[in-house]
Amino acid sequence: MTLHFICGCRRCQKENLPFIKRAAKRGELPMQDYALLFDRVLVSDGKPQIYGTQAKLENNKLTFYPIKDATKADKRRKKIGLPPLAEHLKELEEIYRLPTNNKIPSN
Repeated sequence: MTLHFICGCRRCQKENLPFIKRAAKRGELPMQDYALLFDRVLVSDGKPQIYGTQAKLENNKLTFYPIKDATKADKRRKKIGLPPLAEHLKELEEIYRLPTNNKIPSN
């Protein structure tokens, strides 16, 4: 279990992100956990996410927060073992039992 599941404090997440990154690069934590925390920190800072791990409820539908270079997101996701965004949308629908807007953000 990584820090982002333990501490919801934005400051703690941001301060510990470099440590989580190093641990993930050394194979001590899954890169997917680092990506989730990294995206969460970016979104909380009002910046576009990188991996497309963060979504929100908008007009009663799940939708991704903006993704930087969204057309390249699936390539970045694959590199660290995450499924494509379209597959992730389906997973979100199943997990939360809510519809998605079926749109992958584009820049």
